[in-house]
Amino acid sequence: MNYFNLNTNKDIFKYLFASLLAASLFLLLSSVISSDDISPDQSTHEDASSTHGASGGRINGLGISSDGSVTFAASEWGGLFKSNDVGLTWSHVDSHVPVATWDVEVSPDDPNKIYATSFYDGKVDSLSGISVSSDGGVTWVNPPSSRPDMDFCPSIASTYSNNFESESTDWTNDSKFDESDDGSIIENQYVWGQGNFAAMGISINPANSDEVYIGTACGLAVTKDAGITWEFIDPPADHVNKIIGQWFGGWKNHPLLKSMHQPTKIWDVVVHDNGIVDVCGEEGHFRKIPNSFSWSTSIDPSLGLPGGICSIAVSPHEPNVLFSVVGTSIYTSIDGGASWFDSPISEPDSQGRIPFIETNEINNRTFDLWYGDVRLYSKSCITPLPTDMNYDDLVDNFRCNDTGINNSIWVDQQAGAHLDAGSILFDPTVSINSCPILYSNDGGVYYNTNSP
Repeated sequence: MNYFNLNTNKDIFKYLFASLLAASLFLLLSSVISSDDISPDQSTHEDASSTHGASGGRINGLGISSDGSVTFAASEWGGLFKSNDVGLTWSHVDSHVPVATWDVEVSPDDPNKIYATSFYDGKVDSLSGISVSSDGGVTWVNPPSSRPDMDFCPSIASTYSNNFESESTDWTNDSKFDESDDGSIIENQYVWGQGNFAAMGISINPANSDEVYIGTACGLAVTKDAGITWEFIDPPADHVNKIIGQWFGGWKNHPLLKSMHQPTKIWDVVVHDNGIVDVCGEEGHFRKIPNSFSWSTSIDPSLGLPGGICSIAVSPHEPNVLFSVVGTSIYTSIDGGASWFDSPISEPDSQGRIPFIETNEINNRTFDLWYGDVRLYSKSCITPLPTDMNYDDLVDNFRCNDTGINNSIWVDQQAGAHLDAGSILFDPTVSINSCPILYSNDGGVYYNTNSP
């Protein structure tokens, strides 16, 4: 049976003829018209006084292998990038799926072992959080234990109701139960896999590279087998448990005590001096010494490190001398975090967006303190001898202070680079007086053109 009438057949033929004619014209024009790629292959920025040239997109974190052969960059919204020539050229790491990356570090003992952190990027079944590669970045995994159990952080987990097909995000509801439309009680399942999980600063133990600490949106993540398995720790709760244990021995680590505190964000961590761990985050600073299962903090809350987005570093000479930037203020501690002071070191060009602070050893008595916020600065610091120290005058005990035994000033290191600092890398092949080689910011990654 013919399902088409005569008019329909005519319309079909008209359509086919028009399509063939359009295709023929396209082929004819393609053979005549040519196009040239006018996009730049690299920046032509030459003006060292400019602070907005060569905009390649913000890079939050940098990581480099111990031999300097491979470098990784964690971009704000473009995922990971890799360089095999110390930052001169870069390629995108397509196998790393999360795009809102924060930090990346390479194991000092195994250049194929890489750790990367990221924020939730809006994807269904997001892989944000902690990513581990064991083959130089060719493939990546999210270890099953690299996200905490839902009961550990219920207040910031994504909730999924059994009565609905779609997920919803609730950062405040800490109840495992809800009421449905018909009044019945339903159970909420906390599903990290649907998103929301985030991880931030990474630190690898220099004395044992299998031991890695990562700050997350839900406390501190720790691996002792190079990223295969992870455990989550809540330093503030462990600190309270230690105190309670001293008062009421049997109450230590009681589940009721742990349930009274919800883990919060830890933004940065530094591991140093054979396993001392110092962290900073939403609840200030906490420290754990080797072979200890408890954490300590300031002896007086009024002298504690404020909470917030932060960066933390340690003196290369003294394990109890710490530096941290929180918001627009730089803080120093000379007693392992028992007390913090913010007055002796000024803050140049501070806005508190995503500041960082680093130390770089120059010799056995001096080191440089590097600070990045709007611009990049460094200043010289002196480690005093016991005979130099006046314990009655705290100002003289500050190694990088603006007055006193040091009286150093900040040196602007920004020339030629974009504003709004991200991270800095020093030459990993030199242990003392290492040159800064790469600097990241809102304009991408810049390499140092000065000779050592």
